[in-house]
Amino acid sequence: MKSKPSSPEQRARHRAATETDLVAAVGRVLAEQGAAALSASNVARAAGVDKALIYRYFESFEGLIEAYARDAMYWPTEQDVAPDAEALLAMPFDARVALIFRRYAEALRARPETLAILAGELSERGPFQGVLEARREAFGMALFKFAPDPPPGLDVTALATVLTASIHYLLIRSRQVRLFNGIEINTDAGWQRIEAAIGLCVFAAVAHATPPEGTAR
Repeated sequence: MKSKPSSPEQRARHRAATETDLVAAVGRVLAEQGAAALSASNVARAAGVDKALIYRYFESFEGLIEAYARDAMYWPTEQDVAPDAEALLAMPFDARVALIFRRYAEALRARPETLAILAGELSERGPFQGVLEARREAFGMALFKFAPDPPPGLDVTALATVLTASIHYLLIRSRQVRLFNGIEINTDAGWQRIEAAIGLCVFAAVAHATPPEGTAR
């Protein structure tokens, strides 16, 4: 049996490690058992700790879910897609947006547990789904600061929605399906082709944006 931490430093390290285990356990339960199985008891069991620690460390079960939603193990961070913010903003609009979407796709590909959770959401909805959705929405909206200069007539929000949905769908499909229109969507080579096509979509959208009447290009 493990000895209890005695010094304040040991207790702090023990608490931090337990918090990390609990946050990670939320993802495992969601990915492996689905939203319907997400409960304090199941998460504590997956983490190998007493359920009471959830309420001691996070105040509530929802507080633990919020901690998971904020964690980089669940969703990409701004650092994933814009680690070079100043240099990014200096790029032409179309090249900048295309690069952000490429990095976004790569960041999601690196999170197979998250893809399992997204796939599960297509068939079931749990009581804490809104917490995860709010995190994703906040992330997406924050990225619009890297598109402050769209060409007149380009609906950046609609373009981002179509491209994001395409990325999500193909990544979810890649968990079970190897080929999509002849492209191996579960390989690096396949995704290089997809990311190149995303770039072409962005460049074409910018090139063909129609300015409002009376607005010079």
